[in-house]
Amino acid sequence: MRGLFLGVLLAALLCSLQGPTAAQEVPAAHGQEMRVILLRKRKILNQLMKTKQCWRKLLRSRLKRCDHCDSCPCEESDTSDHCQHCQEHWDIGRKPIFQFLVRLTFPTPGVKAAGDWCYTGCHNTPDQWSQIPGAFCGGHRQSPVDIDSSSAVTEPKLHNFIFTNFTARHALTTLENNGHTVKGKVVDSQVEVSGGGLSGSYSVLQFHLHWGDTVEHPGSEHTLDGQRYPMEMHIVCAKKGLMKSEAVMDPEGLTVLAFLIVATDEGVQKPWQDLTSYLDDLTAPASKVNVSHNLSIEDLLGDVDRTKFYRYMGSLTTPPCNETVVWTVFQQPIQIKLFPAKTSISNVYRPTQGLVGRHVYASPSATAGGGGQEHAWCYDNHCDSYPERWHLLPEAFCGGERQSPVNIVPEDAVEDPALGLFTFTNFDNRKAMDYVTNTGHTVKLVLKAGVEVSGGGLDHVYSTLQLHFHWGIDSDDSQGSEHTVDSVRYPMEMHIVNQRKDLSLEEAKKTDDGLAVLGFFIEAVDGEETKSLRLKNGVTESSNASIHEDMSLSDLLGDVDLSSFYRYKGSLTTPTCNEAVVWTIFKEPIRLRAFPREVGYERPHSPPLWPRPAPCGGRGILAVALCSQLRPCGLSAPTDSKSSFAAVEVANSTWCYHDPSCGPAVWPTIVSPQFCNGSRQSPININTETATKNSDLTSFAFKNFDNKSALTLIKNTGHTVQVQLQDVSVSGGNLSAGYNSLQFHLHWGNSTSGVAGTPGSEHSINGMRYPMEMHIVNIKETHNGNVTLALEDPEGLAALGFLIEEDSSSTSSPASWEKLASYLMNITLEDDKLPINASISLDELLTGVDRTKYYRYMGSLTTPQCNEVVVWTVFKDTIKLSKDLIDLFSTTVRIGNSSSILMTNTFRTIQPAQNVSATVDSSSSGLSFNLMSLKMVLAGLVVFKAL
Repeated sequence: MRGLFLGVLLAALLCSLQGPTAAQEVPAAHGQEMRVILLRKRKILNQLMKTKQCWRKLLRSRLKRCDHCDSCPCEESDTSDHCQHCQEHWDIGRKPIFQFLVRLTFPTPGVKAAGDWCYTGCHNTPDQWSQIPGAFCGGHRQSPVDIDSSSAVTEPKLHNFIFTNFTARHALTTLENNGHTVKGKVVDSQVEVSGGGLSGSYSVLQFHLHWGDTVEHPGSEHTLDGQRYPMEMHIVCAKKGLMKSEAVMDPEGLTVLAFLIVATDEGVQKPWQDLTSYLDDLTAPASKVNVSHNLSIEDLLGDVDRTKFYRYMGSLTTPPCNETVVWTVFQQPIQIKLFPAKTSISNVYRPTQGLVGRHVYASPSATAGGGGQEHAWCYDNHCDSYPERWHLLPEAFCGGERQSPVNIVPEDAVEDPALGLFTFTNFDNRKAMDYVTNTGHTVKLVLKAGVEVSGGGLDHVYSTLQLHFHWGIDSDDSQGSEHTVDSVRYPMEMHIVNQRKDLSLEEAKKTDDGLAVLGFFIEAVDGEETKSLRLKNGVTESSNASIHEDMSLSDLLGDVDLSSFYRYKGSLTTPTCNEAVVWTIFKEPIRLRAFPREVGYERPHSPPLWPRPAPCGGRGILAVALCSQLRPCGLSAPTDSKSSFAAVEVANSTWCYHDPSCGPAVWPTIVSPQFCNGSRQSPININTETATKNSDLTSFAFKNFDNKSALTLIKNTGHTVQVQLQDVSVSGGNLSAGYNSLQFHLHWGNSTSGVAGTPGSEHSINGMRYPMEMHIVNIKETHNGNVTLALEDPEGLAALGFLIEEDSSSTSSPASWEKLASYLMNITLEDDKLPINASISLDELLTGVDRTKYYRYMGSLTTPQCNEVVVWTVFKDTIKLSKDLIDLFSTTVRIGNSSSILMTNTFRTIQPAQNVSATVDSSSSGLSFNLMSLKMVLAGLVVFKAL
């Protein structure tokens, strides 16, 4: 017996000198946790050596081993409390003995060092993990990675998952601050996952979180198309049939379900409130609390679409970084409010690692949602899908009518006064650059959160994601820009890619203006150059390099004139070529001596697409160089105007007026259930008898309403005729602040319908609708033209509504409206627009209206998204137009191209009544006084006569 004991002990010591030890049994084992485990193993081993009874039990043939106590192994018949979790891996003979001893071995010096790591503040930060002895952090299958949805390969075998007991209450037992993250422990062998292309069933062990500091940068580990999310949740699972120590050594022993997390006001709330309520008790490392709430994993995941995901083979993202993980990264993020800053831990994430020849696969539904494609693509003909064949790629839009790049003909570009100055936020931040990566198609530089761009004629605020480059072959006459000017190509081109701040990336790719790209030509110079990024040698395909230089975007742009540029609506220039881009091409190039030659590919540009024929009307822009004028093609250049206001066009093209399938009755269903079915919707019927008199409704102050240059541009939006305004504002009238005027637009009916036609005002007075209505839209001046902020403020916008009635006594009057209507013949098609050169002021258009008399109520936009953010003012007096001018609107402009129907009945149906107040009119007060005086006189006469 003693000889056998010594033999087994020797085997244990030999195991301690070879490979992984017991410390590796816990996925993502962290420093404090590992020390606790090792102490526990020493305690067990000492107990075994001292207790002959336990040693005899160890050698019996039918055993169960307890992973969860410091006691002896449990026999099958043992029902003591400390053995309640023993449910697996008992067998006959040596196998359980060997497995058990492996778990008890002393750690090697290398593995002990693997426990001494951190994210910040110690010697072993992530960039040093690859040097930790005994760890695998310098391997070729490391995680996390950046997932490029455009190059993800669709895998039909990635079917739907089967989630077992994800809805189980009390499955979450404890929460722990392990010094590196917050980890939630799940009841053993109760919660499982299978399917989804996995090779078997996996038991959920725990989940933990990764986050940033919410100030400098977000903290997800994986990035999606270069974008890092605020947080990431990892659900760690081990393959059933394997012990944990075996799972961390099996190439597919672990699977991790990764969920990106975004901050929102309408996301999953109660479950995450319950979860984060424990954080006050987890401020110290190694602190642990029991979970008493009825929480399930399903509660935390909310309504995330778990059919859309990406798959790749990777590693644990913390030392010892075992390369044994089947990773699943879900495309759709969890939406929660901000994670409370209670743990005293921040920036707990590892930077992304290179793919190093690995492939990322996409589930079929993820491809349908816009992420991933079935075939690889290239620029040259070394693959099947080169640019001339991109239109054949599945789920791609590369054969569309709004493709990029284009050739720009400056003399044909139409000046657009709406293209004012940009506002660049954090472009001067020298810490904003995160890392540079070789995607296999280009060099991409990924930015941290907080960099934004707005203004410049953009209708939204955009978050800057990344910048990348396009260049030609490696020769002296290399010309590789994507766009051309008068058919001349520049040596290089830089694209700064921006995503609408109010949309997710997938939503942005499906939206007409979801992305905004700033394009800069780059030319070679011999003299002084713009400060440029120096790439490290060996930035090979799919590899990343951290950026340690203090450099900002402003440094890269140098002295480029950012007020002079071209604008058109186009597409991404690489598959899937989504037609979702507002393009800005700056006239002045960046000057650079030479682009580094360390990257391993050539010519990352696609040929200009402008020679290919495409419709010139509407939004077709491919035939820019073939059109006699650029205006119908949508290409324009800015004027010297220094002020611009984004028009309030917050909805996409999925709604309409004319078709019941997309008309006002179904807006709450198809567009915006959150707002279009709200409680303060517009327009309404105004009952003059029930309107409450309010003496606080004083006179307005109208600034520059008399300016005959204030009307700058007229446009057919496809829903209405809209006129942009400049340097106009309104205040007073009991508004809570001053408001800057953005634009006015019109609503009308159908003059050809019936004898009298269909009236088209949105508001009605005492049940009567008028022929037309004019809305002047204004934004609260404290929002500085930022429509996104205004749409979050209950009084962010103020609309002035003017009813228009027919003047049957004249024709072509008044003259101001005749001038305005004369532009209609030049904007007959959707997106047609034209600068206004005629001298017209708002005061002239509002002639005859007493602007001291009006009604007031709190309402909404009358078009999707129907945001309930509008202070409505509807004036009592009407504007009077001759019938021929009213008729022009319903007989001239169309909702789309030349074959589409005329734009008629552009009004929303009346919404439920609101509380309406009205001005106390001086004339009414005088009339009341005169009537009272007359009654008093008559009464006096009666009394006098009686006397």
